[in-house]
Amino acid sequence: MLRSLASTADEPGIYPGSVALADALLPKGAEVLAFDLVDSSAVSLREGLAARGRPATVTVGDGIQGVLDAATQDDLVLLDPFHVTDADGAGPSSVDAFAVLADRRVATLLWYGLFQTNEPIHWTQDVRTRLERPLWRAEFSCGDTDAGLAGCGMLGANLAERTEAELTRLAFDLGHALATKVVGVRSAVAQSHDEANPIWHPWGSRRASVGDVP
Repeated sequence: MLRSLASTADEPGIYPGSVALADALLPKGAEVLAFDLVDSSAVSLREGLAARGRPATVTVGDGIQGVLDAATQDDLVLLDPFHVTDADGAGPSSVDAFAVLADRRVATLLWYGLFQTNEPIHWTQDVRTRLERPLWRAEFSCGDTDAGLAGCGMLGANLAERTEAELTRLAFDLGHALATKVVGVRSAVAQSHDEANPIWHPWGSRRASVGDVP
């Protein structure tokens, strides 16, 4: 789907956004629960979903808090913030939301960016210690901030064994793809039973061995 919208030499491409992607992939009758902090954006979102016949509730308010209020143990939650430790709007930070959802045994994934090549991150270990439970983790770094990020990673909690296995396979495939395009890329995956993996070092995959993703 994204490839069909990509740019060409003559035309700029577009990225449809998370809600549009969800709308394209969800079954016809599935309801979308969306949040936006900006009134005009919420109206646009609401009208766009209605025009496509998608049942939807669009609320002007903090999305993180909204997800915390709505999520159940039957859900899979993806938290995809720009800065994981920042609290936007009136709600909690994404890290705190991840910990709350994980503690409630909701299957949850948290994406995070690596913005500096020379700065360790400690909050990942703090979250794992706070939860006192194994977490799935994948991380990719290239040691180069020319593209805006030095890398990115993802934490997972309460994942079904099949889900974790599929995510691990996808991380392996992504590691292969990145290695063909990015010089010096580092990538590593720690499954929930692999708590001693070097990725849990404060520097993450930047201190893990190159080639941890086969």
